Amino acid sequence: YVLVADDDVLFRPGDLARFFAICYRRGLYLSQPALRCGTNSNHVVTVWNPLSRVRRVNFVEVMTPCFSMAALRELLPPFRDSRSTLGTDLAWAALLRWRDAIHVVDAVRVEHVRPVDLANGAWYRRMRELGVDPAAESAAAKARYGDIGRARTRLGGHEGRLPIGRVPASLMVQLADALIAGGSAARHALWRASRRLRQRP
Repeated sequence: YVLVADDDVLFRPGDLARFFAICYRRGLYLSQPALRCGTNSNHVVTVWNPLSRVRRVNFVEVMTPCFSMAALRELLPPFRDSRSTLGTDLAWAALLRWRDAIHVVDAVRVEHVRPVDLANGAWYRRMRELGVDPAAESAAAKARYGDIGRARTRLGGHEGRLPIGRVPASLMVQLADALIAGGSAARHALWRASRRLRQRP
């Protein structure tokens, strides 16, 4: 497996090894660790779902993708289309849209320690100096590969945390995902309830 992470993504000690072990055990094709609750996030689908261990989705972000060797060979070409890398993840999602090949690993969480700053962020300033328009590159990727619509958790195929059987656990993952997408109040209520469940003997 090959993981490509931005310099503002923080793994806690041991988490990277755990992440690779899960990828290997599940035979994941394209994946990413979940983003911790409260950290800087760009897409709700990548935020930690406390009822999931591994979640089947239609999108992972270019911030921290992990490729199997087969996925790397297949998905390398879109890197050549974008100097900024924006839109690359949209291209991967479009190329894999009809396959169960994209997952978020909720069992391992990372922190995104810097918010996206389109106006004054060092990376965006550098792109402007080079005459690169990240938004235009993202739009070009959609035009070339197709629009995947909303980044979302797919129906079924999840590995849940609760020992209640595969299908009920998968449905609970979907329910938690709907709450997370419902707004910050519902999201934080779910995370607080999850903490209480973990503290029970």
